[in-house]
Amino acid sequence: MPTPTCQSYNKIAEWFDEARDKNLVEKEYLELILRAASAGSEVLDLGCGAGEPLARFFMERGYLVTGIDGSWKMIELCQKKFSPQNFKQSFSQNFSKNSAQNPQQNPPANSVENFAGNFFVADMRDLNLGKKFAVILAWDSFFHLTRAEQRSMFATFAAHILAGGILAFTSGSSDGEVWSDNNGEMLYHSSLSKEEYRDLLERHGFEVLLCDVSERVVWVAKKSDEVNNAAV
Repeated sequence: MPTPTCQSYNKIAEWFDEARDKNLVEKEYLELILRAASAGSEVLDLGCGAGEPLARFFMERGYLVTGIDGSWKMIELCQKKFSPQNFKQSFSQNFSKNSAQNPQQNPPANSVENFAGNFFVADMRDLNLGKKFAVILAWDSFFHLTRAEQRSMFATFAAHILAGGILAFTSGSSDGEVWSDNNGEMLYHSSLSKEEYRDLLERHGFEVLLCDVSERVVWVAKKSDEVNNAAV
């Protein structure tokens, strides 16, 4: 993520967290990811922001989440929200509220007892964690990279995902660049064409499960068995 973008998010982190819709409007996509993932139980959230609602969604279902963001202020919010004590307290409150609406609901297995969330400042463009994940998210973050940087990221995705793992990210609907005003901070966005995203996914060993075009384009893709990426 370009440094000016990170600096902007440092300035608006609390406003952004407050304004972010926490009502899981993404739920249908997240449930597809859960159904499709067939490998492991660790999630890598690239550009995790303040961690809600996506990181929380997976943590409350027993996944181990590693979240990175270029904004130290966003990571500070994550580390506060998802300290073991705060997470367990908020999980219990949310579960009690949901149970009142659905008395037969059971808590997700191991979601609190085996709590784990690791959030730290890092640049997704330089990522080399030396491990692979069942799910990689680049949700409403990947599009802050330049188009050239986005193209380079597909090798990073492939290097960090298990065979059978799921990659989910959002993009624009056509090739181009735009700026948006977020509480007085101008944020850069760019997108490749849908055809180029599809080609990049396929060349890096991903099968496209979903390309949903609405206000933004949602991509969900599954990593095939290990392939020789020497020609990529």
